[in-house]
Amino acid sequence: MVEGSYDPYIWEVVPKELPAGVILDVGAHIGYHSMAFAALYPGCEVIAFEPNPANLERLQAMLELEPELAERIKVLPIALSDSAGEMEFEASTNVDDQTSSGGYLGSVKPPLETAVYERAGFTTSKVLCERLDDLVEREGWRAVHLMKIDVEGAEALVLQGARGLLQRDHPHLLIEIHSAARMMEVMKLLQPMGYAIDLLHEDRPGRCFIQAVHANGRTTAAV
Repeated sequence: MVEGSYDPYIWEVVPKELPAGVILDVGAHIGYHSMAFAALYPGCEVIAFEPNPANLERLQAMLELEPELAERIKVLPIALSDSAGEMEFEASTNVDDQTSSGGYLGSVKPPLETAVYERAGFTTSKVLCERLDDLVEREGWRAVHLMKIDVEGAEALVLQGARGLLQRDHPHLLIEIHSAARMMEVMKLLQPMGYAIDLLHEDRPGRCFIQAVHANGRTTAAV
């Protein structure tokens, strides 16, 4: 991350330029992708969603180091799902060993075995969840061009709550998929809407990173 070379497969496929609008970083962790998007696309506002307080603290510290980028990054301390309300959230507070990146909603099946999270010291808390479509309507956001989603098994829930946005703007999607079952859910949702899905990176068996580009945006999505 310090060298700017983390997740190279993302930077190989994102558009070179984007018009003025909005980029959504869903599961922003400590802000690496949010800050990179803000640097790459100076005409866009970045909305970073991160419900883990430990990650939020580090994210805010990162933004303080880059005040010019921070002016175009809005941080929302919430999770996204297919319904609004308070939900259980399982998470670690240890940022430095990366376990804080594995927080997940209690309503989803996490990608790892329960014993792994227990050994890592995960605890249960409550977080506020919103539907993305509700936020778009309430906040009046401009066109959303790009979405990165890394939500530890809640991928389809985020997309279910964003159907209106997907149909309105056809954003370029970058999604970490955490199981074969989640991949099936995502494909079943996106393909009928006109999205083509490409594998960008296989992290380990059953876990990968994909991009989904709408037919109307395919020509502008290529580098």
